Amino acid sequence: MVAEKRIYSTTALQNCYRALRSARWSVRRKDEHMTRCCEVRELYAKCQVNLGCVLFDPDMSPAKDYLDMVKGKKATKRQLDIQLRNCKRYLLYQFDELEKSVAGIPTEKTS
Repeated sequence: MVAEKRIYSTTALQNCYRALRSARWSVRRKDEHMTRCCEVRELYAKCQVNLGCVLFDPDMSPAKDYLDMVKGKKATKRQLDIQLRNCKRYLLYQFDELEKSVAGIPTEKTS
């Protein structure tokens, strides 16, 4: 089985990475988690559209787990904070891996 190589726009990667860095990743009160959850899902969706990558699908990522926890109303603030950090950690890891793969692709030399 041959794995397909994806080509990502460096501009799209940079835009998504900037959005990730400018997003707020903490809350003061438990009731703020619903708002933050919506913002996180928007960020995942934006990256999915810009990069065309299923890795950022809000319904198949830590963002879905976060939404389920927020809607369930049984999770404590600490548990929600941990899941919010997991959402950020997942995005950072995926961007790191994408950047490594982009950097590892040899450029075509013209003679």
